[in-house]
Amino acid sequence: MCQVRHQQVAQAVALFGQMCDDGEPPNASQCSALLEQCCTRGMGEEAHGVLRGMEDASMALSAKHACQTIAALLRAGLLRLGCTAGGEAFFDTIRVAPPAGTSVDAVMAAGGAEGCARRCARARGAR
Repeated sequence: MCQVRHQQVAQAVALFGQMCDDGEPPNASQCSALLEQCCTRGMGEEAHGVLRGMEDASMALSAKHACQTIAALLRAGLLRLGCTAGGEAFFDTIRVAPPAGTSVDAVMAAGGAEGCARRCARARGAR
């Protein structure tokens, strides 16, 4: 069952890319839902790709989108808490300012996304 859901999220990510390529990107709330699913499945690279696709489509990026992407990267083991340089590098790659400071810890503490703190705590426990 888990593999099926993972594949469905992967298909949704592919559809997102196709929609952006066609000039009809989904709206911000649909992107947020997709990022949330990427986070739940630990699909960090895919979440970062969605965030980059949003940027390429000139969509408004919010702290919530950044926070969801960071949570997905944490769950995938692609980013570590307490790594200020990693947080700075992440924010250098996107056009959204961190809500408080530039470290990953500061972003997670700012709680830009609902439930971000819970996901962060789970990710910390998994490391």
